[in-house]
Amino acid sequence: MPPHLQIPALPEISRHFAPIPALKKIRGPRSLRRLLRDASGQRLSQAQLGALLGHFNRRGYTGGTLSNWERAERRRRLPRRYIMADKARAAYRALLTALVTHASNGRLEVRARLGKRVWHVHVVGHCRRCERPFRPRSIRAVHCWQCVRR
Repeated sequence: MPPHLQIPALPEISRHFAPIPALKKIRGPRSLRRLLRDASGQRLSQAQLGALLGHFNRRGYTGGTLSNWERAERRRRLPRRYIMADKARAAYRALLTALVTHASNGRLEVRARLGKRVWHVHVVGHCRRCERPFRPRSIRAVHCWQCVRR
């Protein structure tokens, strides 16, 4: 069974997650957390997101740790010892991949470049006709713009 299907909170979170417009708004860990909602529709707290990231990493993170990581997005200088490690970035990337895969039923994938200050995240689909990767404008898009024009 794929790891994203074993997480109990993922279906509730992905129900409120629209991949294409949401990923355009993500600039870092703070903007990602503000887009995620729990089963009741409220934003996830830092502690809840830290526990969710623990499913993709061997250990969870505290709310204070996530608060330190979110400081960089608010243009506050972060001491070197509090900078996000590569394992944490991999956990964020895995969370994004699981959310998009679950929301699109496996048709879309995530391309992410998670830098120290700014994140660049977008969705990629594969055309059903020509098999080329393309950036879909909606979650229902199945063909690239070249095949649509034909």
